[in-house]
Amino acid sequence: MTPIALEHYLILGALLFCVGAMGFMTRRNMIVALMSIELMLNAVNLTLVAFNRMYQQAHTGQMFTFFIVAVAAAEAAVGLSIVIALYRANKSIRTDQADQLKGLERWTRSFGSFRRSTSRCSPSSSGCRSSAPS
Repeated sequence: MTPIALEHYLILGALLFCVGAMGFMTRRNMIVALMSIELMLNAVNLTLVAFNRMYQQAHTGQMFTFFIVAVAAAEAAVGLSIVIALYRANKSIRTDQADQLKGLERWTRSFGSFRRSTSRCSPSSSGCRSSAPS
């Protein structure tokens, strides 16, 4: 059995990265965009592990791959929470409607009232000064 050459891994990684990039740039569904980003990260992982297999003196390729997998997991968690917030606000997860976060005014209003209720100074207390210029 002949070993697989480094060029084959690099070609496969480049193809996976191109498919992910095209999916990210052309699709309007946010979940598909997140999957395309994950595909691009896995293509980079494939090339890093392939180079590490070729040059086995140090395990830097595997260390970078482990770091990328950890970052991808965090990116997936944050991305899915943004998708959920976008769906709650617009009832859609299309990326062309992502700039229209009209449903979030109530959250900002409630956050503002939370900030006012937890301040140390009340308007009637004499020891507090406002930070607005006079």
